[in-house]
Amino acid sequence: PTLLRGQALAQSVSDKKLVAVVGSHGKTTTTAMLVHLLGYADVGFGYVVGGFFDEAGVPSARWSHDQWVIAEVDESDGTIESFEPEITVVLNCDLDHVDRYEDLDDMKAAYGRLFSRTKGQVLVPHGHALQNLANEEASCEVATFGPGGCFDAEAEETDRGLHVIRNTDDGEVEESVRALGDFNGWNAIAALGVCQAVAGQAPIGRLGSFPGLKRRQVVLCDSPERMIVEDYAHHPVELAAILGHFRNMSPERHLRVVF
Repeated sequence: PTLLRGQALAQSVSDKKLVAVVGSHGKTTTTAMLVHLLGYADVGFGYVVGGFFDEAGVPSARWSHDQWVIAEVDESDGTIESFEPEITVVLNCDLDHVDRYEDLDDMKAAYGRLFSRTKGQVLVPHGHALQNLANEEASCEVATFGPGGCFDAEAEETDRGLHVIRNTDDGEVEESVRALGDFNGWNAIAALGVCQAVAGQAPIGRLGSFPGLKRRQVVLCDSPERMIVEDYAHHPVELAAILGHFRNMSPERHLRVVF
């Protein structure tokens, strides 16, 4: 048989409890953050990350006999239709892959069908239009993450770096994130929310040791004269986010882009 990658992955995890990470942007980073966090929880799991950890010896994928498996699910080639997750977390939705989807509604419909096949829980950004879609299509629990959500947390970027502030039973907790941009703050909040859903708790203070991923906001050089950053951004929304980040954080510096 000849299978697309997504079809082969779906068959490989068909007897597992799949956590599917979906969205137009941030899937790889969020999946990697979740894998990192679950490493500190008392849960056995396998995973498939669509990128390389920026740390020697950490593989992009790991098989496990345990029930849980964490994977990003890509909508670009239609193989998203092959999955029946236990948990689905959706990060965002912007029009992409226009050779397959006629418009944004067509793309959202693919997410809606995935929600309807999800068995345990769908997690969406609090207040996002995707929340209405999940409420309409999902037959399981719908939970939200972000300020005011079921997993109540917010991200802020200062000259000290990126921080996530979350409300816990013990009060407000602030922790640093080894990543750039408030968009990665949302990715971190999503990873924390899913970790709590899978393991019953999201470990505190572990995001600071997240090693990051190659080609995702990797600082290749940082000196008083120049900073050189490599990034995977390839969609207008992603490009606007990372360029906006550097314009805001270093308004006095010239910004030059090699695409």
